[in-house]
Formats: sequence, structure tokens, C-alpha cells
Amino acid sequence: MKLVQFSLERFRSFIDKSTVNFSNNNVIIGPNNEGKTNVLKALAISWDFLMDFAKNKLPCYLSGKELIFATMDSNLNDYYTNQAREQPQPFSMYVWGLDYPVVLKKKKEDNQNKNSTFVLCFELTNEEKIKLEAQINTSLKNSIISVQIDMGQE
Repeated sequence: MKLVQFSLERFRSFIDKSTVNFSNNNVIIGPNNEGKTNVLKALAISWDFLMDFAKNKLPCYLSGKELIFATMDSNLNDYYTNQAREQPQPFSMYVWGLDYPVVLKKKKEDNQNKNSTFVLCFELTNEEKIKLEAQINTSLKNSIISVQIDMGQE
């Protein structure tokens, strides 16, 4: 499995959706205060969440042909909340008060999406695709799968 694309939206300096495409070798270059570290932080948060998901075997279910991952259970949510309160924020932890864009916090619209969204696109090897198809009992159109993670106040 190889990460081929990463998107982020409503995270720190990124209000609109921004996408980074990956190849075998990547370099992030840009002027100061353009969001290089924010992209890396969002990627670290996403990756660590997926690792926690895998370790804790959080519930998931199949809906149509999409694999839907359920919301974190209260124990894991409490873990993240307590971690954020009790010690300095690790680089790979999401804290809404610090990570959600300040300019959007000030908006008073009730229907505003108050989550940061991360989308990771992975390219599966043929063997991984076959194994996943067997697990979800359906065939995939291609070898690219996307995982969307929404993080917010709750």
C-alpha cells in the first residue's frame, strides 16, 4: 500500500480544500508561513489516527460498497481529550482550539462545518486489493482507496 494523495480542508492555515500528490520521492519547498509544517502536521495526525484505529480495532461496517468507519468510542475520545489537557500537545495530536482555522471559529453560522477534514488516498498492490475485496465481499473498480477523517470539537 502506498500513499498517493493527501487532501486537507479547514485545518490551521488551510480553509479551502488543498491536495498534495505523492510519488516515490517528495520535497516540500516554499516561502515561510505558507503551510509546509501544517501539511506535515495534518498528515501526522491522520496517520496516527489510522494507527490508533488499527490497534484498537474500532468498529466499522459495510454500507453499500463503501466501508464506513464508526466514530471513535468514548474511551479513545477521552484518551485524546485527557492527553491534550494534561501535557503539551504532541505534534501528531489534533486539538480543535489550536488546529481549526481561527477565521472560521469567528463565523457564527449554525450550519457551518466545524470539522477539519483529511483524505488519504492509497494505491493497493494487486494482492492487497484481492485481500480487501475478500474482506468486504465486493469487487473494487480500481486499486485506489480513499479514507476520510473528520475531526472537530466533539
